Amino acid sequence: MQIKSAKGSITLELGQTERLRPGGALTYLHVLVHGPVEASARVYDDHFEGLTEYFRDLAGHWRGWSGTKTWESLEGHLRLQAGADRTGHVTLRVRLRDDAAGDDWNVETALILEAGQLPGIADGLSRHLGPQAGAA
Repeated sequence: MQIKSAKGSITLELGQTERLRPGGALTYLHVLVHGPVEASARVYDDHFEGLTEYFRDLAGHWRGWSGTKTWESLEGHLRLQAGADRTGHVTLRVRLRDDAAGDDWNVETALILEAGQLPGIADGLSRHLGPQAGAA
């Protein structure tokens, strides 16, 4: 599943899913950032449903909110921070990091989303991360 910035060339791709057991909870998600810089990491979490809930919350508050709303994976490999203005634009700051094999790096970028994109993103995530996604 891809989340494309409404401005510029940045894309956040939520790719292949992995489960430790067939039919079990989603455990790993391959995340890629495309744009002027490209990066990918295998992200671990034990409650990826929270990512769908995060985007549903953003969609429900499309008129804006004060401060930022944050979602972060269990081990901090993926962090999303969303801020909104009163005109229906959401700035989604993405931090992707990896510490596999002793290499510790991180990439940060921002996507500009239109409020109208948010329900579709939440629905797409629900399908992508749902019970059968990545099932063997």
